[in-house]
Amino acid sequence: MIPSSVNDLSYRSWYFDKSNPIHKGDIGKLSKRSFRVMKRVSPYPLKLTYIPISDKVRRPLFLSLESDKSSTTKALIKVLSAGQVDWGRALKLLQRGGDPFAYRGGAFRPNVLFKVIVDITNTPKIEAKKNLNSKEREGFIALLLKREGVESALLEFDTTPFVNTPFTAAIAARDKNLSRAIFNFLKETRHELLTTPNQKKMSGQFGKNTPLVLAIKTNNEELALDLLPFYTSELLRQRITWANSNALELAHLARFNRLLPVMVATAQGLTMDEATHFQSLYDGCQRGNNIWHDLYESDMFLNDEGDFIEDRERVSNPVLYHTSQYIHKSVELDW
Repeated sequence: MIPSSVNDLSYRSWYFDKSNPIHKGDIGKLSKRSFRVMKRVSPYPLKLTYIPISDKVRRPLFLSLESDKSSTTKALIKVLSAGQVDWGRALKLLQRGGDPFAYRGGAFRPNVLFKVIVDITNTPKIEAKKNLNSKEREGFIALLLKREGVESALLEFDTTPFVNTPFTAAIAARDKNLSRAIFNFLKETRHELLTTPNQKKMSGQFGKNTPLVLAIKTNNEELALDLLPFYTSELLRQRITWANSNALELAHLARFNRLLPVMVATAQGLTMDEATHFQSLYDGCQRGNNIWHDLYESDMFLNDEGDFIEDRERVSNPVLYHTSQYIHKSVELDW
């Protein structure tokens, strides 16, 4: 038996000292001191006794975390499924790891991106204003757009007659906060959704409106200005609404004096026929025409509070804009 402290020279000398009783065979003179540095070592392996452990204790940590995440997700879905969402509670659950993309709703709200939309034209004003001004809702949207899986949700269409993406639905609902947040996300990659229209076309009712057309229709000139760089001259002239209108016509009818010069430049100028036609729309389209209904029936004449204002806030101003300044004969189009 080798002492445990074999590196200690004093102990090692003592152990091999010939006067030590161990080496004389005089067992009677052995004392506890003789074994002061020796360990009791069994030549047989230890027998382990199995003690049952409850499943709760034995469960791996990651399973416990998954369970917590699952319960948080269920709580989040419950909050999102309510008629009036508690955005403070929803934000806390999202921060705790709840999966927002587990939420599934109806035709108008198939996923969470549709759920966060506030439609000011179809929601009581007090409730709409409260939600639009909610800092918790803004925080929820900001965090939601950073989550893995958000792009798949953005590519989903609803199952309404409008067949909207979350982006076109947010613009159509006049939810400027959400529209802006989604735009900022999409512009980083020049995403195709910036120019993707809603899909359904029902004669006399709905058309394939691009985000730009919807921004014009819903009096969102700021967003329309930001969307312009992603549109070509061809897209601006593409007839896509139910009244067979294009973005250039609607912008003139809407009298967006800041948007129009930039838009016409993007369109590479106007032909003489275009200039005459657009100026007539800008000066005053006769009510009852299909193109006028393109705006009127989509609540063009509502302000951000949802109040009906007709076209009082948008008047023709020849000092600010006139189509004759943008005639470019190289543009050849048939009307």
